[in-house]
Amino acid sequence: MEPKEEILQPQGPPANSAKVSPKSEEISIAGRRISRLGDRLVTAILDNILRGVAFAVIVMLIGVPPPVSAKAHSTVVSGDLKIVNFEFTESKDGPIRPEAPYKPGDKVYIDYSVTGYSTDPNGKVNLISTVTILDPSGLPLYPPLKRELHEAVPKLEKPIEVFFNYYFDLPYYAPGGKYNIHIKLHDSVKNRDSESIQPFIVEAPPIAPSTRLEFRDFYFSLSEDGPPVAQPVIQPGGTIYSLCKVFGIRFRDHRPNLNISLKVIGPKGEVVAENPNLISINEQRFYRPATFFERISAWVRLPPKASKGRYTWKYTMTDKIANTRVDYEANFEVK
Repeated sequence: MEPKEEILQPQGPPANSAKVSPKSEEISIAGRRISRLGDRLVTAILDNILRGVAFAVIVMLIGVPPPVSAKAHSTVVSGDLKIVNFEFTESKDGPIRPEAPYKPGDKVYIDYSVTGYSTDPNGKVNLISTVTILDPSGLPLYPPLKRELHEAVPKLEKPIEVFFNYYFDLPYYAPGGKYNIHIKLHDSVKNRDSESIQPFIVEAPPIAPSTRLEFRDFYFSLSEDGPPVAQPVIQPGGTIYSLCKVFGIRFRDHRPNLNISLKVIGPKGEVVAENPNLISINEQRFYRPATFFERISAWVRLPPKASKGRYTWKYTMTDKIANTRVDYEANFEVK
């Protein structure tokens, strides 16, 4: 019997973006929210819980010979329902992962098998598996994933194992500590249950929670996703990049409603470039620990005849749910 696989594909672009030329075609300004695949998967789940899955799932029967007719399955097999052979792996269907902590942003792969299940008079197994990932404070990272298996299994002297394979992303704002994978298994034929809790460790630098809207860890760079530059200097016609984190976002019904605008102000106080709707953050979020933040990036390309001197990069962030606004300014040089 071939494995069954269900993988949700992300829908649409990964982030909001904008690009304008406010005063001249030679000036460009753009920004984006930096997201992971897992973010978009969870968005799809919250939009349609029956269709979306936060994890990729494979369910198969181990050691199954070619299918036989339903008439051959007349005996009910029963036993002690168990979750066995749980393993963390390095990849889907990959080798066992050496015991070591995970880090935010990592992908976690798990395998486990089920034995002692029952079959109905038609030789079918009827199993319901529910997996929940809990962070150190007990918050679920994703909505519980419920999978049902209703398949005919061949009549053998030794019952075959049912194999489950999952993987999921650790958010980049996941706090450090002990996490638990809580597996619940229900055999509908005999109304039996089995549970297993498998811990794993995440190592992460401490993140101070925020009670107010704020920018943190802002820095300039001279290339996209490049290293921080403490005192950036570019030439006329050059491009400057920035990255930072946004904390203290308010939510309503799992959604934020945040707008970030950008002005670049020249040496004489003139607005060189402006985008009042540079980045909009309004996608659904299921997991929002105290350490939650969003990462944003933006870039500006100045015209070849840009004046030399000291420029100001000014963000304005508006949280429409909390009805609050905060500004952030940083400087760079054009020489």
